[in-house]
Amino acid sequence: MELAPYEYSKPRVKSLDVHGYIRLSFHNRRVLEHRYVMEQYINRSLRSDEHIHHINGIKTDNRIENLEIVSNSSHQYRHKREFKVCPTCGSKQWLKVKNVVEAN
Repeated sequence: MELAPYEYSKPRVKSLDVHGYIRLSFHNRRVLEHRYVMEQYINRSLRSDEHIHHINGIKTDNRIENLEIVSNSSHQYRHKREFKVCPTCGSKQWLKVKNVVEAN
């Protein structure tokens, strides 16, 4: 598989994006740091159907031991959310579902 174009260069700029993820800027490309770290670890570019999950839920913790490759459906399941409706105003209040991920 062909390596990513930024494979052998060092990032020029490191910044936090609006979603709370660290973004790296190379000469001509920007990439999310957690995807970059995983690509370096597995020594290939990630496929479009591969998602990177932060095991501890901290978006800026990009240590390889905190990252895992998951499918889209698995990633959605791990971040499943439910909501309750406020009885007073009728607005939706999103809640994080606890214990969604089972231990391997």
